[in-house]
Amino acid sequence: MGAPTMVETEPAHRSRSAVLVVEDEEIIATYVSVVLRRCGYAVIIARDGEEATDLFYEHASNLVLMLVDIALPRKSGADFLSILPTLEPRIPVIVMSGLGEADIKKKVPKNIYILRKPFTSGGLELAVTRVALPKVSNARS
Repeated sequence: MGAPTMVETEPAHRSRSAVLVVEDEEIIATYVSVVLRRCGYAVIIARDGEEATDLFYEHASNLVLMLVDIALPRKSGADFLSILPTLEPRIPVIVMSGLGEADIKKKVPKNIYILRKPFTSGGLELAVTRVALPKVSNARS
């Protein structure tokens, strides 16, 4: 397991729109990162729920969205999400999973956007637009 990866579109002091991607599969994390960077976001990648918790605390003030896989080593995505409502309810979440929707809904809080794997770059961009943009626009108003 490698160190967390942070890929930025511009220096951190200029970019306030970061996305925390919690995904243990390298190819998916890279794919999501490329799509999000193309949309103008800085990307922070965590490989499991424990690392996500640490990175969340470190970067919460810059986060505008989190994309979280449910099936992760060490601490699951569902366990990571279970602590968030009390920490930072302003940050929207998209759950990425290959599980059936009924199985996902049993594991995550209500009102979480579910993005089923496999997904296309267009599907990811649409999900990000639906989930993140209303929150970002409201925060800037």
